Amino acid sequence: MPTEMLRAYIGKKVTVVTAGSAMGFEGTLVRLEDNWIMLEGKKTTQIINGDSINYINIKKEV
Repeated sequence: MPTEMLRAYIGKKVTVVTAGSAMGFEGTLVRLEDNWIMLEGKKTTQIINGDSINYINIKKEV
């Protein structure tokens, strides 16, 4: 998955849904490198391979 489009959303809250997860992963998009996406949550940091992503939901600020 190309990550160039996501660069505009660094620092935003997102939910990333992958092929193997039902609920997805929530966190702040903090870093994009090659084909990897880093999310920082309240208790964990997750590094997700872009090839396994089905879709990304970007939270709107209220």
